[in-house]
Parts: sequence; structure tokens; C-alpha cells
Amino acid sequence: MTKLKKLCISDTDLDSGLEYLPNSLEVFYCSVFYRKDAKCQTIYNLFADEWGNSRRRMRWKIKNLPQKLKAYKQKVKAKARELLKDEFKIRDRKIVEPEEEIT
Repeated sequence: MTKLKKLCISDTDLDSGLEYLPNSLEVFYCSVFYRKDAKCQTIYNLFADEWGNSRRRMRWKIKNLPQKLKAYKQKVKAKARELLKDEFKIRDRKIVEPEEEIT
């Protein structure tokens, strides 16, 4: 999937996973025309400022998509690292010294 250039998830229930897209992606379609309850609206909202405002446009292209995907991926990785750090802190607090062995 490293050569993927275009992707259309319009009117689907895909609502996550952008961090797995390849850096080769240049054109990304994500609209909610036919299914107003489509979950891809979540991804659309992430880039809301990047899409055109016109609902008549069938092709919405994000300017500098590869750079924006890279920035998004870095943001997701940083958040994951913070969550792991927090989880390890909680786990370390729960570790209790074993009781003395009764003989």
C-alpha cells in the first residue's frame, strides 16, 4: 500500500485509522452526501478547515495532504506515548510489596 495515491471513504463508516495511511497519499475523498449518519464525518471534521465550504463539490481535496497526514501521525504517536506513560505510572503505583512469608 506504499504507492496509494487516491482514497475515497465518502459515505462509509470508517471513522479512524488515518495514522495507517501511507505518506504517498495525495488525494483523499471524505464526504457525507448520501448517508447523513456516515461515521466518516468524524474524519471530515478533523480537516474541516481544509475542505471547501460548498456542498456541491463532489471532489474535496486537502491542500498539502501528505504533510498534514504526517503531522497528524506525529500527534497520534505523541498522544499514545503519553497514554502509555500514564498507564505505567498507574501500574507502578498498584505494585504492592509481597507479604512476609508465614512459616
